[in-house]
Amino acid sequence: MLSSASFRFDNTDKEKSLDYLTTYYQACKVASPIAAGVDMFGTAFTIVPAGIISGVTVAKTTQYRPQLWLSWMLVMIGTGLMSTLDVDSTRGSGIGYQAITGIGLGILVTCLYFPVLAPLPLSENAPAIAFFMFCRNFAQVCGCKKKTRATVDANVACRFGVSPLAAPFSKTGFARDCHLNS
Repeated sequence: MLSSASFRFDNTDKEKSLDYLTTYYQACKVASPIAAGVDMFGTAFTIVPAGIISGVTVAKTTQYRPQLWLSWMLVMIGTGLMSTLDVDSTRGSGIGYQAITGIGLGILVTCLYFPVLAPLPLSENAPAIAFFMFCRNFAQVCGCKKKTRATVDANVACRFGVSPLAAPFSKTGFARDCHLNS
């Protein structure tokens, strides 16, 4: 069950949280699309090294569950910390919170293979991993449409001075707090 939940999170909710951050940087920090991409450095820099380290620890210890539990704890803590970001948050806190989440995601992405392969005989590993990768890549392609829409919405928000996230709340001054109407 944990691997099923991990697979679903890995392909959909991870992309939503990253979409939120780029929208946050563009809408609330008045960053250009390129600057918002640079501010995503905390996630981009930590996923791969964490994945490599978790793969090595699984190979050395022949256990994958502790790494999965650690990854979920880091993802939940990092995502919870990212939810506290507001207009007055520093750039360092945004990138640091991403690093925590990125380490958890790196471990999660690498360790998802093991629960799929563990109950199977060795002769079934190749078809199982091929199907797993097909499902993962198909879900990422479907998620690409949502990511493109979030970027377009953020660019439209910068051009017209209304955040797509703040449009329903524009009378309360949320858009003004995000520096879009000033």
